[in-house]
Amino acid sequence: MAQLIVVFGLAECVFGWLQLLGFAASGNSMYPATGTFYNPGPYCGFLAVIAPVALHAVLHDRHKVAVWLSGIYLFLAIGLMPALMGRTGWIAALLGCAVVTAGRYVFADRSFKKGRLRVYAVSVIVLTIAFLALLYFLKPDSAQGRVLMWIVAFKAMVAHPWGAGWDRVAGAFGQAQEDYFAQHLDSVFVSVAGAPEYVFNEFLQIGIAFGIAGFIAFIVVVAAGAVSAWRSRCYGLCGAVAAFAAVCFSSYPLQFAEFYLLVFLLGGAIIFHRHNYPVWLRAGACVVLGGVLSVPAYGIMERKRQTSEWDRMSNAIRYRLSDGMMKECDSLVREMGWSARCLFDYGKALRGNGDYEKSNKVLRMGVEISSDPMFLNLIGRNHEDMGETAEAEEYYTRSRHRLPNRLYPYYLLAMLYAKEDDASSGKFLKAYEEAMELPVKVESPATREMREELIEVRGKR
Repeated sequence: MAQLIVVFGLAECVFGWLQLLGFAASGNSMYPATGTFYNPGPYCGFLAVIAPVALHAVLHDRHKVAVWLSGIYLFLAIGLMPALMGRTGWIAALLGCAVVTAGRYVFADRSFKKGRLRVYAVSVIVLTIAFLALLYFLKPDSAQGRVLMWIVAFKAMVAHPWGAGWDRVAGAFGQAQEDYFAQHLDSVFVSVAGAPEYVFNEFLQIGIAFGIAGFIAFIVVVAAGAVSAWRSRCYGLCGAVAAFAAVCFSSYPLQFAEFYLLVFLLGGAIIFHRHNYPVWLRAGACVVLGGVLSVPAYGIMERKRQTSEWDRMSNAIRYRLSDGMMKECDSLVREMGWSARCLFDYGKALRGNGDYEKSNKVLRMGVEISSDPMFLNLIGRNHEDMGETAEAEEYYTRSRHRLPNRLYPYYLLAMLYAKEDDASSGKFLKAYEEAMELPVKVESPATREMREELIEVRGKR
C-alpha cells in the first residue's frame, strides 16, 4: 500500500508540473500551480507528507520499480515545492525525512546506546527552537497572526467543551475573538487580526468542532499511528505521520478530500504492517477506517457541487430578486446552511429588496458559521434602516471588537451618532477620533472616501 501512496503523489506531481509549465490551468489564477487543490499551501503539504514514504523506499525497498517510482517522485516534488512557497510543507517534509533518516541510520545502528538518546533529543529541540525563531524574525506579522489564531481558537474550544459542530467552527472562533478584543482592544495583536475561514491548526479545529474529548482523541490517534509504524520499522510511514501532524499543526488539510484518501492509504499501510494480528482483523480495520473517512470526503465533494449551483444563482440575484428566485434561494439555503458565502449573498440581496427582517434572519445564520464581521455590519445597517438605533449600535460595536483593525465599523458608528441630536454629539466626536486615528494597513479609495465623508460631517457640526 506504500507504493500506492507514491503513485498517488506522482499523479499530483505530474498535474502540478503541467500547471507550472502552462499545459493545464491552475486551480487558482493567483498561483502558478495548485494540483487538484485550490491553494498551493495545502498542495505543498500534501507533497510533503508523501516525501518520507518515497525516501524510505529509495533507501530500503528491494523492488527496482518501487525505487524508481519513489526516486522520480522525490525529483519532481523537490523541484515543484519551491514554486508553491509553502513554509509549512517544507517544515513537514524536513521533519518526516529526518524521522526516516534517524530510523534508518541512527536507531537501527547496533552500536547505538540508549544513553545517547538524551543528546539527540536535546539537539533536536535546540534546532527546532532556532528554526522557529528564524521563521518568526523572517515574517513576524505572519507569525503573530498565527499565534493570535491559536490563542483565540483555544479560547473557543474552552468555551465549547462539548463541541460547536464542524460547520460552526469559524463562528465560534469569531465570537471568541470578539470577546477577546472587547477586553483587550489595545492588544499587540490588533494589527494582525483577521477573519479566517479555518483555524490553521486542525488539532484546535477538531477541538472546537468536537470538544476537548475530540481534541485529545485526534492527538492520540495520530500519535498511535506514528508509534505503531515506528515499532514495525516502517520509518517511511512514521515519517509521513509526523509530516501530516506538522501540516495539521499549521494548515488546514482536513478541508480537502485528497487528504482523506491519503490518510486512508497511510492508515491501511500501517495496519497491514502489524503482522501480529490476523489478516481478517487488519482487513476489517481498513474497511472501518475507509468507511469513517469516506463520510467527510463525500461531504466535501458534495459541497463543491452545491457551491457551483449557488454560483449560478448568486449572479442572478445580484441584479434582482423575484418571488420565484426567493423560493429557489430558500430551498438552496436549507441545503447550504454551512456556506457563509451563500448566506451573505442571500442576506445582502434581501436587504436590497427592502426585506430587512428576513435579511437579518439569514445573516444571523451566517454569524453562527462565519468569523467575518461583515455579517454584523449588514445586520446593523438593517436595524439602522428600520430606525432601531440601539440595535444598530450593538452590532456595529460587535463588528469593531471582532476585527478592530477595520475602518468600516468605526465609520458606521460615527455616521450613526451623527444622525442623533446634539445632546449626543460627544459620542460622535469620540467615534470620529477613533476612526481618524485608526491605522489602516492598506489604503484604498474606499477608506479615503470614508474618512473624507467623516471630515465633511465633522465640519458641519
